Amino acid sequence: MNYRIVPVVQLTGPACHIYTIIRDGASDTAFHEFLQQHDTTYYQEVRDIVLQLEGMGKRTGARDYFFKLAEGRLGDLVAAIKDEPGRKLRLFCIRFNNYVLILGGGAPKNVRAWENDPDLSKVAHELIAISEGIKEALKNKTLKWNEEGTDLTGDLTIELEDE
Repeated sequence: MNYRIVPVVQLTGPACHIYTIIRDGASDTAFHEFLQQHDTTYYQEVRDIVLQLEGMGKRTGARDYFFKLAEGRLGDLVAAIKDEPGRKLRLFCIRFNNYVLILGGGAPKNVRAWENDPDLSKVAHELIAISEGIKEALKNKTLKWNEEGTDLTGDLTIELEDE
């Protein structure tokens, strides 16, 4: 399966470049699907997540205190947007540094660990695989960091082996 990394223009700003992914053959990005799926049931949580992301892009950058880090495997950079106690909705992402964030999808978390929820597990495993694909593309130099190390350049298509 192929994935394309695309900018989220409305959220990106001088402090952080925010991207999302679009799957080969999909009509919408993972982040937009997340927003559409949960906007009615979890309106306030979706609104808070969007405002937090907008603040990261425009003012603060993707500081580590905004995230629950190490949500995937060791070193894969998969994280979840940190939320307030009592909140259910989880949005997974790949956080490279304070300047680059790639949003995936998410779902309500009704279990202690995402591994025990099929919807969250699917999203997390997808991002873990994409993170590995991005690392490989950076290693092969088809994807690169800009001169300042604050943005990705090159071929933003990540090709993954079908499982």
